Amino acid sequence: MIATTPLVPPGPTTETTSPEIEIELRRLTSRLSVALLRTLGGAHLRQIISFADYIRDQVRSGPVPANERAVRTETLYHANQWLANHDHLRIDSPLDQSATEDFLVALLWSTHGALPPRVSDAVVLRSLLAVSADESGRVLGIPSQAVDPLVQRAVRRTRAFGLDVRRPGPQELRRGVLTATQRLRGLATRITRSAVEQSAPFATVLIEEWVALIKGTNKIRRTLAA
Repeated sequence: MIATTPLVPPGPTTETTSPEIEIELRRLTSRLSVALLRTLGGAHLRQIISFADYIRDQVRSGPVPANERAVRTETLYHANQWLANHDHLRIDSPLDQSATEDFLVALLWSTHGALPPRVSDAVVLRSLLAVSADESGRVLGIPSQAVDPLVQRAVRRTRAFGLDVRRPGPQELRRGVLTATQRLRGLATRITRSAVEQSAPFATVLIEEWVALIKGTNKIRRTLAA
């Protein structure tokens, strides 16, 4: 049975978006995407991207939430709306909760060595960072319409190599942490150089949070490897 936050009206609004509101929107959308990715698996990336795009676009198209609590309320409201319209999809855990382990597992999967670097970057941008196809294309240096086909390559490789969003074994974990760190650092550099005005500052903040997460997960690594 899906655990969700009840549909409630959005909270207080303001006229301008602050950096704090934008980063919180991206952080929450990332958590929700991770929850859906962990539940559905990598073969359902198209739905996960649709989910993230819907939340981002709906929150941005309406009145600007006045504070972090309001953006959380509105983000969860639109997440529940999307799920209500896709009643064949379910999330195993509450929408507003993503464990640190879930983030680590999702990052290790999305930066797996079986995914070519550009494919991996497209997956991270579109599904975990909730960056639009247009902005992702500018980061990757390709037309926006070429971004989601890269994501579909990830889906095909996921199926071909039997990859899954799961707890890795000890050897996979050691290799995965190194690969994930390198991929994330490289992606942060690409984002900064692309000068994507809307995404660059916020996406790089999240990437730095993820790198810190990876570096500070010795306890989690022992748990995952147990």
